Amino acid sequence: SLWVDGFGTHTIERINPRTRRVVARIRVGRQPYDVLYAFGSVWSTDYGSDRVSRIDPRRNRVVARIPVAGGPGGLGVADGSLWVGNVSGDAVYRIDPATNRTTRVPVGRANPAWLATRDDQVWIGSPMGNYAARIDPETNEVVATLQIPGGPADGSFGPDGLVWMGLLNDRRVVRIDPASNRVVDSVRVGAGPFVVARALGDMWAPSWRGSAVWRLRP
Repeated sequence: SLWVDGFGTHTIERINPRTRRVVARIRVGRQPYDVLYAFGSVWSTDYGSDRVSRIDPRRNRVVARIPVAGGPGGLGVADGSLWVGNVSGDAVYRIDPATNRTTRVPVGRANPAWLATRDDQVWIGSPMGNYAARIDPETNEVVATLQIPGGPADGSFGPDGLVWMGLLNDRRVVRIDPASNRVVDSVRVGAGPFVVARALGDMWAPSWRGSAVWRLRP
């Protein structure tokens, strides 16, 4: 299935990719910002309700509502945990999928909202703070912080091993080398590249402020 967050409808929509039809609408909290399938469940960050909803995809029902202070944003998976960005606070949250218990991971800076994750790395993008930060999931500590004007947002690891993040306010997508924790270059796109996703060997960036999707070849 394809899972879509319905920010204005307070629902998560489940789509059958073969028929391209909505097969379920699941009521979650207010203003779901992100949705992710992981650990056999579907997770929704309910920004307006300060919680994460856990959905059982076999029953299309919410089975847990997990409090997360500060307005949850992006989602990611690393080191056997679900990671949750935080729009209004100064920490991200780590959720144990076996118990639904949360661990607060301080970042020390405001608006650690969006994520790019791999099993051994958690990267934070802050559109309002103009920085990216790297967390070591083994220690839950920030090990690098990069000032990036333009507002890095949601990102992904590319097939080149680099971290790709859209700059929400600067019409560019940057690439970060995790070997050096430095920005190596950028690609010019258009207005409001919010999310950068990996699929079909390329990177894809939709426009938050426009009506385009850019396909970027690593």
